[in-house]
Amino acid sequence: MRVLHFVTGGFSGATKVAIDLVEAHNQIESTENLLVLRRKKTTVPEKLAELEGKDIDYKVVTGTNHLATLHELKKLCAQWRPDILVAHGFPEHLLGRRAGLLAQVPCLVQVEHNSKERYTPWKIYQTRKLSKSTARIVAVSEGVAKSYLSRVFTHPFKPSQMVLIPLDLAV
Repeated sequence: MRVLHFVTGGFSGATKVAIDLVEAHNQIESTENLLVLRRKKTTVPEKLAELEGKDIDYKVVTGTNHLATLHELKKLCAQWRPDILVAHGFPEHLLGRRAGLLAQVPCLVQVEHNSKERYTPWKIYQTRKLSKSTARIVAVSEGVAKSYLSRVFTHPFKPSQMVLIPLDLAV
């Protein structure tokens, strides 16, 4: 199974979670993993060297603008052909899932990391549309899940689509 994790290259909390997941997935023989970072000012050689030191396969896509990021990520997905694309954080979950759809990735997963994201009406619309093609939405805590659902989904939502990581398991 091929799993692609797409996340900001800012080496924030979301990036650290994605790195931890890739490290864990690398312990499973039947899994190939690729970490894809959206370039930020803090995507520096020292941080990338740390990934190499952990034997993490990674690629960096442009962060100059969303359209260019989407194009590069779609192209990478078409070449690497993941079975699952896990898109971490905002706006990466929008870019990642859209690129995954365009590249016909069979399974899309969104990970919501923060309860204070800036969802404009346009971003809410995109999120709702993409959720129809998303296998699972993972919230990293109960608070994040409640905040996300109250802001994004004012219409009926399939509870089976949301996966919650309880705080006692996240520690």
